[in-house]
Amino acid sequence: MIVLCPDQWQRLRAIRLLSLEDSPGSFAGHLTTEQDLPEQHWRDQLTQENWVVVFDNNVNEDVAVFSIKATDPLIAWLAKDADCWIHSCWIAPPYRGKGEKGVRVLPILIEFINQYCLQHNWRRQGLGVYTENTHAIKAYEKFGFQIIGDPQPSTKFPGRKVVALLKTI
Repeated sequence: MIVLCPDQWQRLRAIRLLSLEDSPGSFAGHLTTEQDLPEQHWRDQLTQENWVVVFDNNVNEDVAVFSIKATDPLIAWLAKDADCWIHSCWIAPPYRGKGEKGVRVLPILIEFINQYCLQHNWRRQGLGVYTENTHAIKAYEKFGFQIIGDPQPSTKFPGRKVVALLKTI
């Protein structure tokens, strides 16, 4: 796991664009919009939030990414009393589920998140998932996240709903 710093903005940009290309309906962003964002946008992302990548030495590339930050008023409507908010989690297809590459990345991500949260005294982890992404919801539930409340309308995509999940460590 590598927590990216602003000078590593190109890594964030590359894996974010890859995630938007692979799973366009899973994120509150669009490939066509984000691919044209300037360097400063990516640097700002890395100063405002903690972006973490998983690097596979065997293939010499980043294979997963997520962001974690303290809950703020912009997400309080969905955060449901969470101390922190996890978002933009994406795992490259060969590393999902049982992992055709022989590595199960999600358990590694969750353990890192748990330890990171404990270091920051964040006991209640929150995240949001579009309701149609049932695979992600089931995966998070396997790691102790529970759906909290009713699905809420997406602020980014009219007509879509987001379900909040919460876990206490």
